[in-house]
Amino acid sequence: MSINVQIAIDELAELVANKMPVEVLSFSPSDKVAARVEGLVFKEKTEGLTEEEKEELDTYMILEQIIRSIKAKAKS
Repeated sequence: MSINVQIAIDELAELVANKMPVEVLSFSPSDKVAARVEGLVFKEKTEGLTEEEKEELDTYMILEQIIRSIKAKAKS
């Protein structure tokens, strides 16, 4: 990930964490989303993903990084 993208993530994390830290820290994805990600990761390891599935998994991974950044800012 480029430094510029990481800076943008950090800026967004700071904004969101400062506005609603309690909500941020208690956030977790829905069971439906968690199951989908788990299924994609399993399929990636066992049989491989289609291009569309890979893009979907990549998007989930980016979102996870953003959420982790926001939670880290909310804790500090």
